[in-house]
Amino acid sequence: MWRNVARLSGGTAIGQALVVATTPLLTRLYGPGAFGEFGLFLAFASVAMVFVGLRYDLAIASACDEVESDRLLAVALLACAPTSLLSAACLWLMIHQNALGFAVLPAIAAPVAAVLLLATGCVMALRYWNVRAYRFSDVATASAWQGVGRAFMPLALAAAHPGWWGLLAGDAAGRVLGAARLGRGAVARVGALSAGSVAGAARRHWRYPAMVLPSSLLDAIAVAVPLPLISTIFGVAAAGQFALVQRVAALPASLVAASFADVIHAEGSRQREAGCLTLRALAFESAKKLGLVGAVVYLPVLLLAPTVFPLLFGRDWRDAGVVAAILVPFLWLTLLVSPLSRLVLVSGRTELKPLADLVCLALPVSALLAARKLDFTDAMVAFGIASVAAYLFYLAVIWFAVGHPRPAGGR
Repeated sequence: MWRNVARLSGGTAIGQALVVATTPLLTRLYGPGAFGEFGLFLAFASVAMVFVGLRYDLAIASACDEVESDRLLAVALLACAPTSLLSAACLWLMIHQNALGFAVLPAIAAPVAAVLLLATGCVMALRYWNVRAYRFSDVATASAWQGVGRAFMPLALAAAHPGWWGLLAGDAAGRVLGAARLGRGAVARVGALSAGSVAGAARRHWRYPAMVLPSSLLDAIAVAVPLPLISTIFGVAAAGQFALVQRVAALPASLVAASFADVIHAEGSRQREAGCLTLRALAFESAKKLGLVGAVVYLPVLLLAPTVFPLLFGRDWRDAGVVAAILVPFLWLTLLVSPLSRLVLVSGRTELKPLADLVCLALPVSALLAARKLDFTDAMVAFGIASVAAYLFYLAVIWFAVGHPRPAGGR
């Protein structure tokens, strides 16, 4: 299992290392305002990405056999087009109504979002299809190519002075590069399915759009909504500072957490169906390794970020270094909780996840709103404390779920 984590992390590490290595150049070519506008777009996209596949993409990783995973892949791909258009319409409405400060984005961002979300939804479904088949090398290679696009496309476009569009083009290129490798063999297998078998798979796994989707949306909103709130309360430049922290300080969490989550999900589902899994043992072993990785990664951030950020990224980014240090306990818990939350799905206790996600949304947002009259860094202290409390509650929910799993047939 841990070899698979290392294999999957390797490709992601290459891609993320390229992103981090080029960020000091990007912060000198794109100012806090551009990063703030780009962060607003990504905040919306990160929530919509959860919606486009109706969470049938997650069901692929838990499929009982390859044929069922093929059917669920078809369901997820078919869902992407209408949901992408609906999401783009929501973004246009938010821009038009200036909801959460989205009026700083041009109206053309909505059709761009439709195309980006359609591509991303397909890539996410194909990723889980490969994870289900234990093709971790293909997933790792795709992740490396995605990092190439995200790292170098904004640099290539900077001379044209595109503003936040340059950052967006890099992200879009990153999301689609390597997708061809993930889709090898998928077209033929999906094309051989009957419409009735695909519809049957959608009905059998109704819990994913009915129960897992609302929970996942809450989870995604909890991660995404702080940046629009910061933009609304403290201005788009402050949002840019927060966006840089998300891009750099949160990268280790996204790198390790995503790899651990996929492997834990695949391994947990396979062992559970074989009747040889003790979920608490898997959770405890995973938590120990994740906790150690978090300590190694984030202790230097705590000690060095306020000094190093202005040197690396420029004097305009001093506040980002302070914010990164403030949020270290929260970032460490994110690294721990995000992969382990997949075990709630494996345990069959899907009804517990919305409760945990709601707490993770309500507490940090309430703290930000309560601190709106403070200066930006003081507000980040309040936000960090509330986030730590919320994620400790999430850990308790995970521990209960893995200790009281439902029988495999009860899911």
